[in-house]
Amino acid sequence: MARFNLNNFLDDSRFEDFFARFTGGSSGHDHLNGTTGGNTMYAGKGDDELAGMAGSDKLDGGTGNDDLWGGSGNDNLSGGNGNDTLVGGFGADRMDGGAGNDVLLSRSDAGEMVAAQDGKTQIFADETAAFKAVNDTLTGGGGADTFRFEGMVNAKDEIVAKHVNADGTIDWNGVTGENGATHDHWVDGFGNDVIRDFNRAQGDKIEISAHTAEVKSIEHKDSNGDGKDDYSVITVISQQGNAGAHDEDLLGTITVYGNLVNQNDINVTQTVYGAYEKVGELGAGVHFELEDDGVLPNGGSDGGHHDQMTAMANMMANA
Repeated sequence: MARFNLNNFLDDSRFEDFFARFTGGSSGHDHLNGTTGGNTMYAGKGDDELAGMAGSDKLDGGTGNDDLWGGSGNDNLSGGNGNDTLVGGFGADRMDGGAGNDVLLSRSDAGEMVAAQDGKTQIFADETAAFKAVNDTLTGGGGADTFRFEGMVNAKDEIVAKHVNADGTIDWNGVTGENGATHDHWVDGFGNDVIRDFNRAQGDKIEISAHTAEVKSIEHKDSNGDGKDDYSVITVISQQGNAGAHDEDLLGTITVYGNLVNQNDINVTQTVYGAYEKVGELGAGVHFELEDDGVLPNGGSDGGHHDQMTAMANMMANA
């Protein structure tokens, strides 16, 4: 008996606008913002922007080229038909691009890894212990999909204080030059994420972008013991060349089902993204930005979508 797929049902063009009416969506161009609780939002047809904010949310873009952002919480994001951008945010998120050429983005949400150099240093150990649900599951669906993983630079308070601009923003490129001691700075981990349907023939690709990021290994494994490898495990580390403050720290793993992955399937760029934007904007003892205000720190790979979300949220608040 065929399995019932709720996302396919909700994305059916005959029903999606009907369901959208119940959550504020329409057949046009929608901007929908959630709350601090768990939200369910269907946008219907059109090119839409949905932001779940905090809480464990279910977001469905419907037909159109949509931007979906989960925020913190364990979110379920469905792009539907069209070329969509899905950003999970903090938490154990499930992202399904649907039909179309989609971008599915997972950023650092696993906190500071234990330093590989000595096996013990972890400056923000208490904060990191709070990250329990960090592993994202990404399904591209039909089309040429991009599975993107970004790592965020973090650092000791006294190191950050040396690289603050006049407007309070942090020069994270400057921070990465501080290598006097183990974990003067480092790259926060992204967890153990899963790609469910990597398809080379459709044009799928994997992108990894983080300061000093390197693919340490690609292993092919056998899931059912039949003697045939049927999935891949990509291990990502920081590579500083036997020097520096975080050399060979583990950043995370990506388990990939579908086609077996080789090095040519992966594009690695060494880009500096900061874990937060400004000194003094976070609570005491907090060194990461949850992104629940609709803004991704230092990113840009989201195409400015979150700036739109913040503008819309402010307009609604002042209405």
